[in-house]
Amino acid sequence: MKKLVKDMVLRTRNILISDKTMAPEGFEQMIKSDCNALLENYFELCPSATEIQIEFKDGFYEITVTAKAFQVRNCGKSAL
Repeated sequence: MKKLVKDMVLRTRNILISDKTMAPEGFEQMIKSDCNALLENYFELCPSATEIQIEFKDGFYEITVTAKAFQVRNCGKSAL
């Protein structure tokens, strides 16, 4: 029974965390924009292919960023 209650609490937290009213307006879009800006320094990204997922697990936020790129940018000559 304790495990069931714990699972229910964790699921409820995840729902609240993912609820857009909990975060400032545009929060997820702001993170996505910042991630895109960083990744574009190194990759040619596919348009609108970046996804952000934020979950609350075991007392921590788990942030997953998924992006698709079709090419690595030429960053100059390697030191190797």
